Amino acid sequence: MTRNELMFGMRFLASQTDAMAGEGSPRFGFRRLGLGACRRDYRYPEDAGMPLRGMPAVSAVIPIGLADLEALTGASIDEERRACVGDATERLFAWSRLLAQRYREAGLEPLLLADATLASRDGRLLAWELALDGFRVVPRRPGATLWEDIRLLCQAEAYLVHPAAFPLARTLTLRLLLQDLAGRAKAGREAGPLAGFSGLRPEALGRPGWPLLLTSRGLGACLAGGSAMGVEHVDTADDNAVFCALPASPVDVEERRERLGVLSSGEALRLLRLSGCPAKGVWHAMAVGRVAEAIARKVQAKGGRIDPDLCLAGGLVHDIAKGRRRHEAVGALVLQSLGLPGLARLVKDHSDVVLPEGKPVTEREIVYLADKYCYGPTFVPLQERFGQKLDIFGSRPGARAGIARRLRHARELEARLARELGESPEAIAAGVLGARRAGGES
Repeated sequence: MTRNELMFGMRFLASQTDAMAGEGSPRFGFRRLGLGACRRDYRYPEDAGMPLRGMPAVSAVIPIGLADLEALTGASIDEERRACVGDATERLFAWSRLLAQRYREAGLEPLLLADATLASRDGRLLAWELALDGFRVVPRRPGATLWEDIRLLCQAEAYLVHPAAFPLARTLTLRLLLQDLAGRAKAGREAGPLAGFSGLRPEALGRPGWPLLLTSRGLGACLAGGSAMGVEHVDTADDNAVFCALPASPVDVEERRERLGVLSSGEALRLLRLSGCPAKGVWHAMAVGRVAEAIARKVQAKGGRIDPDLCLAGGLVHDIAKGRRRHEAVGALVLQSLGLPGLARLVKDHSDVVLPEGKPVTEREIVYLADKYCYGPTFVPLQERFGQKLDIFGSRPGARAGIARRLRHARELEARLARELGESPEAIAAGVLGARRAGGES
């Protein structure tokens, strides 16, 4: 690092401090990407990518320091320092970068607020590095509360407040919170934008999580009383929203970060229910998940590079858009927009799959075949499953040939897995679900 580069960083931070003291402070937050004057109503999933059209302007704020974390969570600074594994300043700035990148990917330009606990030379250098990457890093004003600085810097209709110590909340949580906000804004136009609504907060494992979504009303309550009064707690199917990285080892944090695109079985099931899936669809999804996991563990035992947890989650959400035309493609788009590309890949192709002979079996093929063994929540052989399709759709022009083609593909995959595993995947599915037959729906 040269002296000129260091001086540039210091001047940048000084200019940010001066901007806070002036009347015409800059506006940070919601970044409209190529929308122009377009203000049509928000539609889902067409507008699932951020920024959401037709919704209030939103500012994202990432408090970095321990003092703000103390104010937001109630834990003391000394306790936080003792709990932190490694250098607290360095880790907080690394997590703030991770969060800021996620907000950018979601279409929101975040403001990073650094409190007095980061005023060391190392803290200033780390802030400068973030500034060089184009992030807005502003030191907090001495004597001002976090809420006062947010009010000064972020002139918006809603605010996402996300402390850097909780860096692994998924894009899923951001999108579901903002989708809820968009729906409330649309519904409340006649009564006034977001009238009587203070905000939302994700909840998981019986604990409140992050980010905290506040409206102007909610921010006013924080300014008056210091806490978010009247905020509604909602499930976003994301246990990472409550994960504090300070006491965790760097290895644990990295392992969790690498699996952000994979939901646990509990998270996947909650997401399916949040989508409005009826009870019979949930039972079918649970059956498919169990069969997919069982087959995956057999493949893994034979040396295959398969993730059984991903197969289980993929089975649980494979019909998340059931009831819509081309539900496989729509479901994949929904999951992609929620920051779950691995699950989207499994869902996209669960109607028909062709696997070339030289390619290894992956989670995609396992979820596909598991679905074909499940009629509702019960086991059914491939011939019977596709025979049901012929009975229902066989009279349609071209349908019979298409069903016969998909049956052939399923049989080819079944035969290949039987060769590689030394046992029939049909027998594995029957063992998981039981061989009894019952009328149900997939």
